[in-house]
Amino acid sequence: MDIEEMFSRLRNGDKEAFADIYRSLRVPLYTLILRIVNNRETADDIMQELFMRLYSSPPDSTVNNCRAWVFASARNLAIDYIRKHCCEEKNTTEACTCPDTSAEKLDIERAIAMLSQEQREVLSLHLNAGFTFSEISNITGSTLSSVYRRYRSAIKALRKELNGGHP
Repeated sequence: MDIEEMFSRLRNGDKEAFADIYRSLRVPLYTLILRIVNNRETADDIMQELFMRLYSSPPDSTVNNCRAWVFASARNLAIDYIRKHCCEEKNTTEACTCPDTSAEKLDIERAIAMLSQEQREVLSLHLNAGFTFSEISNITGSTLSSVYRRYRSAIKALRKELNGGHP
């Protein structure tokens, strides 16, 4: 069953559709949120808020791509959190990261955490959520060339970091 059909069922009062949507989207949404806020507890809170909002107010039938709409909502909630809690002194989200309170990170997590918020976001939307660069451009409101550039620079930085500083 596709996501658009699940949302249609949810709008018509089918509560099981909400569970289907959650099962279908929870992992890629959580990954995106975690890559933006860089903190597991915060990502958990944002996920809870996102799905509470989604349950009480699903996208209406005029939304062309409900999946993209949900990812854009998750992205916006995460960025709003950063703006409100992590970057109050800086007044920017450019190079802001919230500390991760988990015990140990895997090398890949550490390397991803070193990327900019925008790079983590594009990487997650493409690799975890399966969006095309064109769809990511629409979700983030960025140009297609800047999305592609962020993705390529993220991959290059990850390769360098994971290869001990060698490209």
